[in-house]
Amino acid sequence: LKGRPLWPTPAASLLGDLLAGRPSSVATVIISFSANENGWRMALRSRPGPPMLQHSSVWNASSRALRADWMAPLPPAGSPERTILMHATAGLLALHATSSFLDLAGATVLIHGTCQEALDALQSGDFQRPAVQDMALLFGAACLELGIPAPHFLAVPVPMS
Repeated sequence: LKGRPLWPTPAASLLGDLLAGRPSSVATVIISFSANENGWRMALRSRPGPPMLQHSSVWNASSRALRADWMAPLPPAGSPERTILMHATAGLLALHATSSFLDLAGATVLIHGTCQEALDALQSGDFQRPAVQDMALLFGAACLELGIPAPHFLAVPVPMS
């Protein structure tokens, strides 16, 4: 069995290496995403692989279908909780979209978003916001299913185009 590294590479170093084109011995995937009330957007960078793929989508039946019967009700529109939930949902949708392009098993995966609270929730859960916690559980289960034992998380402004 191979465990997690004792001192993993910092997420900012992974991003800098990939953007600068520095060589790496491991496959690296950066999934950048953002969301608002109208929809969500993602950009995918990978090494090796295509230089960048982009996708944007409105919230539609498929994204609402993520909400299972057991999940907490949606927070009110315009609330901070709703914003965090939209970004966490976009993170999950971006992960699923990326897995349709690339095999993520064994790759170093960096999850980059513009909402620190959503990234914190996806990484560690959020027991104060039940709907966000539910999305974090789905995200964690998806990571395990896709063979991503420990994704890295980073909230910094990186252009998506």
